[in-house]
This record gives sequence, C-alpha cells and structure tokens, in this order.
Amino acid sequence: MLFKKMIRDLWKNKVQFGAIFIMMFLGVFIFSGISSEYHGLEVALNNYIKENNLADAWLYQKEFSDSTLNELKKQTDYEQRMYVSTSNKAVDNSNIDLYITDSNKISTLKVVNGKSFNNQDDGIWLDAMYAKKNGYRLNDQITLKYQNFELSKKIIGLVYSPENIYLAKEDQLTPNRQKYGFAYVNNNSFPNTLYHPNQLVLSSKKDISKIVDQLLAGNEYKLILQKDHPSVNMLTGEIAQHRSIGLVFSLAFLFIAVLITITTMHRVLQSQRMQLGILKALGFKKRKLLIHYLSHSTFICLVGSILGYWLGLIIMPALIYPMFEEMYIYPMFEEMYVLPVLTSQPIVLGYLLPIGCTILCMLISFSVCFKYLKMNGATILYSNNLISNSSYSLAWSSNLPFRFQWNIRDIIRNKLRSLMTIFGVLGCTALLFSACGLYDTMTNLTDWNYTKLQNYKYKLNLNDNLNEEQIDYLLNQTKGQTLLESTAKIVIDEQNLDVSLTVLENNDYIKLAQDLSNFKSLKEGIALSKKTADKLDLKVGDIIKWKGNLDHQEYQSKISLIIRTPNIQGITIMKEEYLQTGHQYYPTAIIGSKNQDCLTNLTNIFLIQYQQDLLESFDVLLEAMILIIIILVLGAIILGGVILYNLGVLSYLERYYEFSTLKVLGFKDTQIQKILVQQNIWLSMIGILLGLPVGYLLIEYMISTIQDTMDVINFIALPSYLYAILGTLVISWVISKIISLRIKHIDMVSSLKAND
Repeated sequence: MLFKKMIRDLWKNKVQFGAIFIMMFLGVFIFSGISSEYHGLEVALNNYIKENNLADAWLYQKEFSDSTLNELKKQTDYEQRMYVSTSNKAVDNSNIDLYITDSNKISTLKVVNGKSFNNQDDGIWLDAMYAKKNGYRLNDQITLKYQNFELSKKIIGLVYSPENIYLAKEDQLTPNRQKYGFAYVNNNSFPNTLYHPNQLVLSSKKDISKIVDQLLAGNEYKLILQKDHPSVNMLTGEIAQHRSIGLVFSLAFLFIAVLITITTMHRVLQSQRMQLGILKALGFKKRKLLIHYLSHSTFICLVGSILGYWLGLIIMPALIYPMFEEMYIYPMFEEMYVLPVLTSQPIVLGYLLPIGCTILCMLISFSVCFKYLKMNGATILYSNNLISNSSYSLAWSSNLPFRFQWNIRDIIRNKLRSLMTIFGVLGCTALLFSACGLYDTMTNLTDWNYTKLQNYKYKLNLNDNLNEEQIDYLLNQTKGQTLLESTAKIVIDEQNLDVSLTVLENNDYIKLAQDLSNFKSLKEGIALSKKTADKLDLKVGDIIKWKGNLDHQEYQSKISLIIRTPNIQGITIMKEEYLQTGHQYYPTAIIGSKNQDCLTNLTNIFLIQYQQDLLESFDVLLEAMILIIIILVLGAIILGGVILYNLGVLSYLERYYEFSTLKVLGFKDTQIQKILVQQNIWLSMIGILLGLPVGYLLIEYMISTIQDTMDVINFIALPSYLYAILGTLVISWVISKIISLRIKHIDMVSSLKAND
C-alpha cells in the first residue's frame, strides 16, 4: 500500500521531484563526465610519455665537448642531435623544426604511416599533422631551406612526437599546424660539413638540473626539464583547469538539488497532514512512515545520480574527444594538442559518487521528516500547521498597498522557499554574467595585446651567424629595433625558477603595462611579470638574484615594476641596464612595422612572425572560449528555469487556499496574478544584486585556472551587466507568467471545502 502511495505522491508532485532529479542528474553528469575526460587525458599523456620514452630534459649548447659528453654518459642516457629551424619552399611563410640525429631511442616517434626511424634510409620523417594540412603524402618530395642550403628529401614516414603534443611558435598561444611542423632526418642523410649537434635529449632518474649545473658552470647553455616543456606544461595545466571547472559546476547543481529536496519534502509532508494523522491513528509506526517518506527523495536521487554518472561517462568524453583519423585532437582548443587515441577513464572510486549523493539526500530528508513524524496522530490531525512559524510584526507596512503587504507577509512566513528562489536567481545571474564577462575579457585581451601593448607588425627571428653589418641592414630596411629573447633563472632559497628573459631597446613597439590603461617606462632595475611575482611572493622594491641562461652568472637586480604580460612570464629589462650588469647583448629578433615587402628577399631570416598570425591564434582561443560560454548560458537557463518554475509551482500550491479566498472576496484573476508575479520580481532583484558579484568571482576563478604561461586581465563591459540583469529578469518574468495562468483554473468551492 505504501509503495503505491509513494508512486502516487511522486506523480502528484512531479514538478518538484522532477527538479530534484534534473539537478541531481546534472551535478553528477557534469562531474563524472568531466572527471572521466580529464582523467582519460591524464592517463593518455602519462602512457604516451612512458611508451615513447619522453626525455627528462633537453640541453642546448652551441657545441658539446668530449669531456662533457663523457661525464654525462656516466650519469645519464642521452642522444645527440642537431636542431635547426627551416622553411618549406612550397608553402609560404611555413616553418619546420628539423632534427638531425643518428638514433631515436629517447622521445621516440610514433609512426602513423611508413617506415620507423632508422639510420640507413635516405629520407625524411614528417609531422603527420603538417602533412595532412598541406596535402603531403608518403613518397612525396619536400624541400626545406636552411640558410643558403636546400635539403630535398622523399617522405618515408608520417609521424607524431611526444615532444610536439603542443607545438606553437613563440608568442603564439595556439598552434598553426598548417604553417608550423617538425621533421626528422638521420645524420647520414645530412651533409657532414653542416652537421653540428647543438642539442642533447637526456634521460635519467637523477636530478639532471643539478648534474648539468655542476658540469657546465660558467658556460653558455639552456636546459629545459620535462615538467617545463610546453607539451607537458600546457597539457597538465589544461587538465588542472578542467578539474577545477568541473568541480565548481557540479557542486553548484548538487547544492541546488539539496535545497530543492528540503523544500519539496516540507511541502509534501505539510500537504499530507491529514494522511499522516490517519496513518498514525491506524497503527503505522513512526519507523515505517519514516522509511516511506524517505523513499520519495531517496529513490529520485538514486535514479538521477546513477543515470547522470553512467551517461556522463559515455556522452561527455564523446563530445570532447572527436576523432581525427588514427589520432584524437583535443577540441577545447581546436588542434591544440595531439595525442594517441583517448578513452574516458573514471577516477578512482568515482562510482561512489551516486551512492554518496543518495546518502546525503536521504540524511537531508530524514532531518525534515523527523520533525513532522515525532508528534502523535491526534496532534497531527488537529494542527493546521505542523511546524509553527516564528512571530513577526507587519505594523511598519500598514500604509503599503495590499499586494505589497500580502507578499511581504508571505516572504517572511516562507523564509526557506524565498531563500531558495534567491539562490536560484543568484546562480542564473552569476552564470549569465560570467559568460558575458568571459567573452568581453577574451576579446579585449586581443585588442589590448596587439594594439596597445605590442604594436609591431612582424618579428624577424635572427640566425646566430649574423654580423653587425647585416643586422644594421635589416634595421634600415624595416625601420625597426632589435630584441633579445632568452630564458633566465630566478634564484630563491637555492632553488631555480625558469622564466623568460626579454631585453628591450626602448618601448616604441613593446610597452610595459601595470594594468589595462596604465603604461610605465623602465629606467633602472627590472620589470617582473605579475604571475611570476605572485608565484614567488615578490613586490616592487625587492631585490632578487637571477642568472641568464647564456652565461649563468648570478646577478642582483631591484624590481622596479610589476607588469602584466598576456603570454610571456618572467623578467623584462632595458638594453642599457642589461649591458651594465656585464651581459653581452646578442639580438635574437628584429621587430618593426614598415617596409614589410622587403622581407621576401631576406635570405638570412629563418622565421618571420606576422602580427596577423598571432591575432589568428587568439581567435582560435576565443572560439574555444565560446564553447565554455555556451555551456555557461545553457547552465544559467536550466538552473534558473528549473529552480524558478519548481519554486513558483510550490508557492502556488502552498497559497492555493489563499488565492481561492481572494477570488471569493472578489479579486480578479489579473489582480491575483500581479501578486504572484510581483513577489517573484522582488526576489529576482535581490538574487540579481547578489549574483553579479558572485559572477565576477566566478570569472576570476575561471581565469585563475588558465595556465601559468598566460596572464589574462579581467575586463567586463557595461552591456554585460545589462545582459545578465535583463536575461535573468526575462527568465523570471516568463516563468512567473506561465505559473500565474493557473490562477484562472482555481476551483474555489473544492479548495475551500478541502481545508475543513
């Protein structure tokens, strides 16, 4: 009998229990889906690193001495190779990183098509993604140009590399696989006169950084550890970002589900006062009735959470892992990461989530049901209100219009329902506001970075063998200025933090910004990026120790500025100050904005970066952000719609008798509808006022999850405030109007008799 009653109760209160089901389903769906997605990504990355023996470190030096190699051989496994940047004659403004080596046992290539890497075949192993984008196939001929030398080879293998999971030019946030790729040839296929190994890939269980620092102290070298390599650093940061976002969204929906459970159980038990009394009078024990009413919400939560967990594992990864032939491309940033085949991987003990959610819901329901069932049958039957309201006075509102007094009284008497409505509106506003704010922030970042912060049109990356006369010629042609870009180490408590190092001649093309509109000049000392300063807890006026990777001599400098830089985090110093510290200035690039046509005739430039290409990389990032924005908007509509409709129906049912009384007293349907709509508008305005700062904090949180290599400044335009406010009000008003239509169908006679 009680089971049939439970089914009848669920159907009668389908709107309220449906809301619990939807919120519980969405909370578990998002968590299980995103957690299985990022955990699958994490497992795929770790497997790729392990199976293809990704190097533990990369050591760059112009030339390696025999003594260095012999000492390294005692403590590490290594492979020598030559790394050069080449251009493809067949594709305009296309660059290929070329590696010349005699073996490939460390950071081994994954062959998609063709032969495995070997030291006998005369040919080239080409980046499979680059080949796909430019129409290259196996056995095609490709010609690469390095300085004045042309290397023409047959493609004998299409490959992927664990070193190039993420492959982007300097200053670019997203890869351009059509313009930028990599290739391998063996040293027997490369002229001996040009073969000069300048890179070692190292593998060791020991502290490689310490080994190299001791071995090459005082020499020029550059060392990149695996954790700092872009392919690893960017992807691990992406994983952490998805973990944080999934947790926040899941907690939001689960919190709302708990609140709806509380109000729904209150409403069910309050409306069944007569049934409760009769059941107790017939001899039903409190324990049996408690189990009966607990089964209502527990059953719904169990079904919703299990279904959400199961579908989340299936649907979410399928949406995020679209297939690209044999490989998958991670689509949150289209073609940003290239990995072996991805499969969703549930987190450890993830199956306990539905059980935990169900138990939590059951405990919440128990606390509500116990208050109603602790009284005897007689008390329940002859009490109009099982849970008494606290006393309150409305004398201060006596001069207000009737509908104002009515709504104030109802809000005070039904604090929990009113609070729930405010929470629902708050969540809706916060999600809408964060969606609009994120769009503003990303679009403003592009304009700010490439029109205010950097206003050069191109950057010429120079060869090491250029002399002063050639550099002066380029400067005259481009009307530009030189730039030195390298890396440095900040020494903190005998620990080294690798950062970027930028040396500027002046601020004509690259400005130093403290915020979006405050630009400063640097006369002495150094400027430190805000993300680096925050990470090391440094401020203006502090003295830091640092050493450049070119000479590894330690220097002390005063932090004169803390600056915001979107995609390069580290130290910025002026050329004059840099020379005064004792450094040698070797320009690595020329930046300019005039005579761009002359670039096509410059043979000594191996890499040209155009501002337009950088803008396109930001556009790709913006497109990826739009997906997050769409999710936020859909979440706002679902959250706001479900909560407001559920609570609106609950409010209508709780005041059904009161509305019937008003109709009997002569109130028109439109007047009663205004009372209902007015209360929702009041509560919506309170929710909106609270939702805007919460939305701002949500934007700040989502920006904080972006990789450490990026610094995004929050920017929110005035229309975003209006869109969030008006969007929420429209949702609230539409739902209120839909619910208010029920006023016309009130049966006054049946309603008034039902309370006798």
